[in-house]
Amino acid sequence: MVVSEIRRILQRDWQVRIEHVFREGNAVADFLASTGHSIPPGVHIINQPSSMLNYCFFFTR
Repeated sequence: MVVSEIRRILQRDWQVRIEHVFREGNAVADFLASTGHSIPPGVHIINQPSSMLNYCFFFTR
């Protein structure tokens, strides 16, 4: 279902470039995805990011 939705979006009248980024290149997204496996499903709002998330954001660029 996700792949068909992506294909539908790509067929719109606009210019799209898809690019693979290794997890080392996006530490914040990798950290959030890994953390997401250990919390219950649903919407979670992060008001105060953890020190590890701050580290990923500020020191891995």
